[in-house]
Amino acid sequence: AADVVPLNVRDLLDILSERGKLSAMGLAELLYRVRRFDLLKRILKMDKRAVETHLLRHPQLVSDYRVLMTEIGEDLDKSDVSSLIFLMRDHMGRSKVAKDKSFLDLVIELEKLNLIAPDRLDLLEKCLKNIHRIDLKTKVQKYKQSAQGGETSYISTLQASLPNLSLKDPSYNLRLQNGRSNEQRLNVGQPDTQRESVKTSIQESGTSLPQHIQERYRMQSKPLGICLIIDCIGNDTEFLRDTFTSLGYEVQYFLYLHVESIIQILRQVACMPQHQDYDSFVCVLVSRGGSHSVFGVDQTQPGFPLDQIRRMFMGDACPSLLGKPKLFFIQN
Repeated sequence: AADVVPLNVRDLLDILSERGKLSAMGLAELLYRVRRFDLLKRILKMDKRAVETHLLRHPQLVSDYRVLMTEIGEDLDKSDVSSLIFLMRDHMGRSKVAKDKSFLDLVIELEKLNLIAPDRLDLLEKCLKNIHRIDLKTKVQKYKQSAQGGETSYISTLQASLPNLSLKDPSYNLRLQNGRSNEQRLNVGQPDTQRESVKTSIQESGTSLPQHIQERYRMQSKPLGICLIIDCIGNDTEFLRDTFTSLGYEVQYFLYLHVESIIQILRQVACMPQHQDYDSFVCVLVSRGGSHSVFGVDQTQPGFPLDQIRRMFMGDACPSLLGKPKLFFIQN
């Protein structure tokens, strides 16, 4: 539907349906791409893993290029987009993009000028580097490598980030061991696992920082950050507290909370002014629950969605943690 500009989502779906492009799995993919997992489950009775499995084995409705642009747009804040618009002005001639436009609006204008295309991303890559979004520059590079190899790899953000997770240097991986013969593993939840680079102002000279410095987090504050532990089962609180204390975190822990209390504690911690002076944040939740929520000690509550926990600590809700690593460990 490249020659049609739909007025709304319903028009878009009608156009795709008329052209035979909208199957049940096509709709599932669209909901998956916009992360409406609630609609995916309620309307199509599917979870995101089923969609990911399908995408591994069948052609997708949305191109990898469009997915890449959407993901980059989601990871950029308003100041990033403003900086990109400023940097692109020399290349756009008389074309103008209002300051309040989104990254995707900028992409559309650049596509009209043939400055960005699936096989033409050097300009975008250069500008992302100039605003110190090395994480997104790396994402573009991985897309280009994948396109050259003719392969598409659908892995979760968690799977992509865990092998490189480090606090001090690439060889220092965070591991939790309970000191017993059988190791208990904490499952890391999805919230906010996409690595955010530490951003500074746009460089005024042509000199750039060494690559190995640009891609590391600043982890020098004392303490390194707040470690929030909420244990509604009571198995490993002392061990977790001692572990993160030894790693240099200020630990705050709570036992046997109802869902309402969990929400209250999370909101209070998200608003703590100390985050401004610290370099990271850790949240450990040990509770009964499902794949998408935690129950606390409640017997009848529907649970608190993990996605809402993630949103509490995103840049728009918690500006003092913007650009800093946030680690979430979920055991349920």
